Amino acid sequence: MAPRTKTVLSWSSGKDSAFTLHTLREKSEFEVVSLLTTVTDDYHRISMHGVREELLDLQAEAAGIPLEKIRIPRICSIDPKKLPKDFSGRAFDESLLADLPQEVDPCGENGEFHTFTHGGPIFKKEIPIRQGETVERDGFVFTDFLRKRGQLRQGFPYISSSNALILILGSMPGQKSLEAEQYYAHPHNSFWDLMGCFFGAGRQLEYEKRLQVLKENRIALWDVAFQCRRNGSLDSNIREVTPNPFGAFFDKHPMIHSVFFNGQKAEQLFTKLILNNLGERVKKLRFVRLPSTSPAHASLSRDQKKARWHRELKTALTSQGKIGKRSRLKPHHL
Repeated sequence: MAPRTKTVLSWSSGKDSAFTLHTLREKSEFEVVSLLTTVTDDYHRISMHGVREELLDLQAEAAGIPLEKIRIPRICSIDPKKLPKDFSGRAFDESLLADLPQEVDPCGENGEFHTFTHGGPIFKKEIPIRQGETVERDGFVFTDFLRKRGQLRQGFPYISSSNALILILGSMPGQKSLEAEQYYAHPHNSFWDLMGCFFGAGRQLEYEKRLQVLKENRIALWDVAFQCRRNGSLDSNIREVTPNPFGAFFDKHPMIHSVFFNGQKAEQLFTKLILNNLGERVKKLRFVRLPSTSPAHASLSRDQKKARWHRELKTALTSQGKIGKRSRLKPHHL
């Protein structure tokens, strides 16, 4: 197989360069090794299109390609003489194409308009944006777009007895949980179903009673994030995390020997934000990532999740001689 031609792609942030990248990736003979663009120094925006530099960086991150920037003096190119001003800021869709004046090129090839691409097959994830103000400057019209940041969310206090042995960590409560002010409140989250099978702490009990049963079985609950920004409930939307104070928590709960992560995101956040700050405490802790009980994670069946959770809980409690004494871990049947 012949080596692929290493290619640097001129990047404007808009639909044409996005489609070009998509086309090049479909062709086996090319390897796009870098994106090249110009940034206006005065405004920290992409030249010609006027898009903020922060969004340009997010595009390169989502595309997974290094970005090279050439910084130049101020320039702009949107011409309101070729297109009515109220087109600025509109989505490039069938409705816009239908409304374009007949003399305007539908791809804007004569400089009538420029675009910003924030989703599509070239990106690993969509770039969240919100529309800002529209201004007219130097004879051209610009609509500002800003990075859309999620709503600020704050989690719950930990649930634990002083003699807890196991800490179960989520990432951040989902929207249903925040509304109900309860851990794992979504009706399709299997956490309380599992706790019902193992300890009798199922949804048939009032929430406070469920928590009490877990504490009696020396199980603690918490989340990695004290607060974060997130739209909706998906872990993939979590941004700007402020972690909970785990150093103080472990000092107050010296008997905890196992930390179970309820899903991959909790483990990732803990490893990134907490682990290196725990010092000597880490040596006595056993970390285990378990399948997420969230309904959004369906790669394993309920029974597969149940078997894995039961095995790890049994191992952790048996290692301290708690099975058959103070803990009431039940055998499960698949």
